[in-house]
Amino acid sequence: MPQILDLMQLQAGTNDSDWGTVMTLSSKLMGISDVEITPEYNAGLLEEIRNSVHPGYVLVKNHVQASAKLSGAVLYEDFPYWLDAALGTASATLDSEYTRAYTASVDWATTDPSPKIFTFGYGANSSDGYIGMPGATLNGLTIKGAWGDPLTFSAEFLGKEAASSDGALAVLADRNVTPVMGHQGSLFVDVGSDAVGTTPVTTTAFSFELEMKPNRALVTHLGSLTPDNYKHGKWSGTLKLVVELTSDQVTLFNQQVDPTVTSVNAERVIRLSFAITSDAAPFGTPMSLRFDFAGVLLKKPAAWGDADGVATIELEYSGIYNSVLATWLAARSVNGVSALP
Repeated sequence: MPQILDLMQLQAGTNDSDWGTVMTLSSKLMGISDVEITPEYNAGLLEEIRNSVHPGYVLVKNHVQASAKLSGAVLYEDFPYWLDAALGTASATLDSEYTRAYTASVDWATTDPSPKIFTFGYGANSSDGYIGMPGATLNGLTIKGAWGDPLTFSAEFLGKEAASSDGALAVLADRNVTPVMGHQGSLFVDVGSDAVGTTPVTTTAFSFELEMKPNRALVTHLGSLTPDNYKHGKWSGTLKLVVELTSDQVTLFNQQVDPTVTSVNAERVIRLSFAITSDAAPFGTPMSLRFDFAGVLLKKPAAWGDADGVATIELEYSGIYNSVLATWLAARSVNGVSALP
């Protein structure tokens, strides 16, 4: 029987250490729209003089690893998976709402928050086999949102290898999930010397795109064809805001590109906050997802954009350390889930 893409699913097992170990698949990931797992197989033919013009005689395997790209809907219940993978595994506070707080680390070497590592399994729930990828380490996460749509995410992963399995995926149940919607959001923009979340920006914002990259890389040593670990890199990140062109937004922009403005006054701390009250059990559980970003403008936008005939301005902030926020990026999830599957 041919495999039908609509019958595929993505499952995951997780751990916070012991990189590259194949973990038992324990969760059927919800809200996933696209999956791409790529075996990265570096090989060649041995270069030699053999009294022949044939292409070659000896295969040489140089390096084996894998990569994956995922995209889908941002869900209140499941998004901590990706925040754990980016910023380090967070423990849920012991309350009925289960709050998880995240902060981009200043020094991975001394404050390693143990990013969540995955084993992915992608295929149909049958005996036809599936593609597995252990050691899946997040190396890029982008979140997008607009006023009339669900928030979406895309994630990039590095992995130990991609290998087919003859067995079936685990039998895992669907879970009730709640998409994060643009109309549930609020935007706050403050100068870098003020507390984040002080000044709301109302009836102005159209869309946003938040990108964070930990710039991790795989490490391979003598005695192994596949990577046996990973290393952290230097963070990079941007936040793009598309807002209505108003006098307040023009003033905000001009204040930041004015050459006489000092560095701290050019900084902005920006909060994107989304919240609802869940209808699922336990009834009335508050759910929220929040991002705090410190940034500066490094380039001037074109004049002007167009959103259904309304003039807009796109502000692209580059991440910068902020002393009040004590980081450049923080996040918080509240979802009523005590432990991720």
